[in-house]
Amino acid sequence: MSPSISDLRRTGLALGSLLIVTILFGYGQNRLGFMGGRIALPKLLWLATAIWAWYIQPFLLLADYRLKGVERQAILGLILLMGVRAVVEGGMLYATRNWNPIYGVAFNFLAMTWLAWSAWRGRGLLAAHLFALSLMFVPECGFALYMKSQFVTAGAAPIYFVPDDPRYYMILQLTWAAVVAAWVWQLYFFRYWLWPR
Repeated sequence: MSPSISDLRRTGLALGSLLIVTILFGYGQNRLGFMGGRIALPKLLWLATAIWAWYIQPFLLLADYRLKGVERQAILGLILLMGVRAVVEGGMLYATRNWNPIYGVAFNFLAMTWLAWSAWRGRGLLAAHLFALSLMFVPECGFALYMKSQFVTAGAAPIYFVPDDPRYYMILQLTWAAVVAAWVWQLYFFRYWLWPR
């Protein structure tokens, strides 16, 4: 069964909107001095990739009539987990300014376990997609632990992002690798989900 034209339009609109917001966010951090500090390009792209994979795309999938059974339950669970995470960590980042990356690691393990278990129970392209989404939490855990070890993430002038600086060359290269790997999978998934044979 093929997706409807509205599925294709929703996906295109969502990707276009995310691109615009990403550009504006990067400009705000790097030119206007928004809270959290400057952000390097690979970190900006990883943030956009994570928002796409864990926040936007799940709602698009949920709206698709082809999503059923275990896969629908998995996506609903992901939306719930990431919604709680957004409230908890968002409040810590921008209200109380007492963010500790360990909270992110805890949410990562919960979501990764949920998605991997759901992928094991599922089948086909959607099960593979759930597993790919779960794998994205592996580098995210590493990135969170890196933030904890290298930056002050709480207080009056917290740092939430890795800036473009030679001192952080290795983590930025690893981030590039994570971004490329995630989008290679996304392109494969788009090909067979949005334009099935």
